[in-house]
Amino acid sequence: MKSAAGIQERPISGSETALRLLLLGLALALILSAVGPLLSRAFAAAPDVVSVKLDASQIQPRPLEQLTGQAIVKTYSNAWKNMETALAENR
Repeated sequence: MKSAAGIQERPISGSETALRLLLLGLALALILSAVGPLLSRAFAAAPDVVSVKLDASQIQPRPLEQLTGQAIVKTYSNAWKNMETALAENR
């Protein structure tokens, strides 16, 4: 059989077809094994929220501003979440 460019094409044998299908299957398995863990992390449930309570009623010489207190609680909570994640992933 000749193609439009005048190059003669040979028919594909059954063993070549089987080899191509095997390679395609292996490539798909490799892609799924790489993407699977990423998807499971992306759609995993969010970790429990760390509860932090700040009592600044006894500090001197002036009271703690509300925005500063919120920033401290947020930073401290994030630090504990990062520590929990690092310990869970053995880093």
